[in-house]
Amino acid sequence: MKKYYSLLLLAVFILAIACGGGGASGGTNTTTTGGVTKAEAVLASTPGQIIDAKNIQAGQTIQFEVVNYSSTNVRTVLASSNWTTTDNGASVGTLSSSGVLSATAPAASVFTATGTANGQQYSISYLVKPVQATVTGTVIDSNGNPASGVTVNFFNSAGNKVSAATTAQNGSLWAAVPASAKSFNLEKATLSTTLYFKSFVFGPHRYTALIATCNAPLPVLATGVTTNLSVITIDAAMTLGQHNAPPPPPDGCS
Repeated sequence: MKKYYSLLLLAVFILAIACGGGGASGGTNTTTTGGVTKAEAVLASTPGQIIDAKNIQAGQTIQFEVVNYSSTNVRTVLASSNWTTTDNGASVGTLSSSGVLSATAPAASVFTATGTANGQQYSISYLVKPVQATVTGTVIDSNGNPASGVTVNFFNSAGNKVSAATTAQNGSLWAAVPASAKSFNLEKATLSTTLYFKSFVFGPHRYTALIATCNAPLPVLATGVTTNLSVITIDAAMTLGQHNAPPPPPDGCS
């Protein structure tokens, strides 16, 4: 019976990827197209190191920036000022008018920082978490293009989601994750059906976002330690304007 169930799941997966998979169509910034201006968060100690603003950890100093990405995805930091926050009580830290956040305490609330560049306001939502393990990496597609706006979900041994982070414009991943996390997967709704199949390669194996339990394993994590996953490669649905054949079925599902 177990073998029959596994074969049934495999058949459903093949049928789904042949149709581009499920989830939302179009997506939101699911690939880097350039030509956008927005607010981002970077580590103050490492200029240019973009992080997910909802994965700030207590004790970190963050620089909020307004940046422009050209049509060729060249990142330029714009002069910005008059940064303010909805955290009026400074419950998670203080924000200077130049956009420097000194995160001092975690909270469950999400706040919004807003700065001005070239006479226009730009906002970014942020969340300060306790000190946790840091997971980094790069998400690209099989054509080598960075995949932005892709959400990576992290799970504990019981299969419960314990954290999530969204990739930056350059495809970089920066996540604050409990050390109890054991695996990860991609949020299928953030994978554009036009650009991607709902499957990805990590290490020697392929996984799919279409099967809730088909998660990729994480290395052992430790609080206060950064673990680099290197590269996560999403199967691209098109190459040079031509549709790609569906990828092989996932072979990493446990």
